[in-house]
This record gives sequence, structure tokens and C-alpha cells, in this order.
Amino acid sequence: MNAFIDPGDALAEASPAFGKRLRTAACALVLVTVATAGPVACKPTAPGEVILAEVGGRRITASDLRLEASRRLAARTPVPDKETLLQELVVHAALLESAEMAGTSKDPQVRRELENLLIGHWKDREWNRRIEAVTVTEQEVRAEFEKNLDRYTRPAQARFAIISLKADARRTPADRRSELRARMEEAWRGRRSASAQSPRDGGQIGFGSISAQYSDDQVSRYRGGDLGWIERGKEPTRIPAEVMETGWSLAVGEVSAVIDTAEGFYLVMKCDDRQATVTPFEQVRGSLHQALLSRKRKETEESFRKEAVAMTATRTHLEALASVDLPGRETMMARKDDREPPPLPGGTQAPHGH
Repeated sequence: MNAFIDPGDALAEASPAFGKRLRTAACALVLVTVATAGPVACKPTAPGEVILAEVGGRRITASDLRLEASRRLAARTPVPDKETLLQELVVHAALLESAEMAGTSKDPQVRRELENLLIGHWKDREWNRRIEAVTVTEQEVRAEFEKNLDRYTRPAQARFAIISLKADARRTPADRRSELRARMEEAWRGRRSASAQSPRDGGQIGFGSISAQYSDDQVSRYRGGDLGWIERGKEPTRIPAEVMETGWSLAVGEVSAVIDTAEGFYLVMKCDDRQATVTPFEQVRGSLHQALLSRKRKETEESFRKEAVAMTATRTHLEALASVDLPGRETMMARKDDREPPPLPGGTQAPHGH
């Protein structure tokens, strides 16, 4: 049988599915061959090698035929008889020659795709091997938990209620301050009806109606003076520091004496408290393990990239880079300028984003 056939006839005779498979295989061969060898040249033949076909500047040998059969066996795809297999290799070679004559390998986009293909295959082999070797031990997970214990700790909190009567010490006349203090003392005497209203006992939080009657803190007066749950160091800034410090020192359900501050007079009640709690290790063990594994894999990838650069003779010429203008940058900068707000008349334009 003549081993040389017309590639067009071979494709025309093949079924659509078979033709698609041939074209796909041929494209893969084109990509790999062009990327690794550049322009197609006559392949050196080992002494004694049996040449089965010649296509342009390429020779197909018995070793090529066996290699292709082995590749298909490894991929668990059918291996045809040797005449058919040789015809398919001839078609591949013809497509490769045609692509090269058409200048396909010189197309910048094609070359970029070829480079990415080679990088991808190399990373699949080397990168996957390293990724599979990355592990996280129980000791590492435990150490990470201990290192970030604050993240898994809910700080101690307390719930406070206040009654406030504003009386600025510098602006309020002394007789007016005396009146307001007397009013706050009146509220303090009425605290007995409120002090039993603890949420732990199922009662209303805070001072109840006494707050609405006496307090001028508009945020809290109609909800019993309730300030909500507060962490130490995160107290509301509108409340004087000495008021909150007094509140922290109280027992749950206890009401302070009248507190005289530069801003006015206050009563504070500690309605409830919560001790600091730590999330159990077992509850976060799985998420911590995954986070550590992801981090170590990213570190491995970064090391992989650095090693690739270190393996080659690399030098960057920044002085030459300064003279290079990238296409399209002027358009991008113009579009950015269009998004800037216009300056105010008679003034200067504020920096973008402020």
C-alpha cells in the first residue's frame, strides 16, 4: 500500500467526528512542535531508523508510529491498525506543514497561546506535584488558633441604662444646676420601682417609665434609658467617661448615686453582663485547617515563581523601560480624566476620591 495520501482526501473520507478529532490532534501537534522547535525543519533520523513516510520536510519513522500508539493506549483511546495510524500521522504532518507555510507560528497571539500552553503543561507537572505535597498538621492548626485567640474571643460585655440631665458647668447658672441635681435625686429615690426590672428576671430593661419622665437623653429615654450591650473601651462617646466607669463597677441590677459631671447629672444602672467567652477550638478547626492549607499553597506558588526566575539568567533594564510608551495608555488616561469632577469656579480641584 502506498503510504502517501492527500490530506484533503483523508479528511473528506473521515466521518465528521473523526475529522474533528484529527483536526484537534493536528492543532495540538502544531502548537507543541512550533513552540518547541520553531520553524519546521527536517527531523534528524537515527542510524538504522525505519522511515515510513515523508511529508514536506518531515519524516515519520517506525518510532513515531510506536510512540503514537503508546500515547493512545495511555489515554485509553482505540489504536487503529498500523496503516490507518500512519495515514493519520501523515495528515498531522501535512497540517503542520500547511500551518507553518501560512505563517501561523509568527502570529503574536498564536505565539502567546503556544507559550501559555507550554507553561501550563510544565505547571501541571511540577506545580501539581508540589501542591499535593503541601500538608497542614494538627499542631499547626492548634498554633494558629492560639496565635489568633483574640479573634475567637468575645470580650466581656455589660448592658447599661442611664438617666441624664444636661447642665453644662460653665454655662448653666448655679441655681439652675442645683434644681437639676434635686430633680435627679428625686429620680434616684424612685429607682426602687426600676431596680427590680432586670432582664434576668424577665422584667423590663433599665429604668422603665422613670427614664421617660426625667431623662433628656433622646436616644434612650423612651426605652428605659437602655444603652444596649457595650464592650469596655467602646462606650458611647456622648456619655461622660466617669459615668461609664461607675457603671462598670456596679453589680447587676445596682443603680449608682447621682454622678455630677461637667456635662450634667447622671444615674447609671448595670442591667446585665456577659463574661468573655472563647469559641471552642473544635468549632473552628475545619475552617482554620482550610485557611492554613490555602495560605501554604499560595506560598508554594510564590516560591515556584521565584525559583523559575532564579533558574534563568534574568536582568531587567529599568532605564530602557522608562523610554517605552504603551499603546492605548493615552486613551486610558484621558478616560480617567473625564471621570474627574470639574474644579469649582475660582478654586482648585480636590483630589479624586476625597
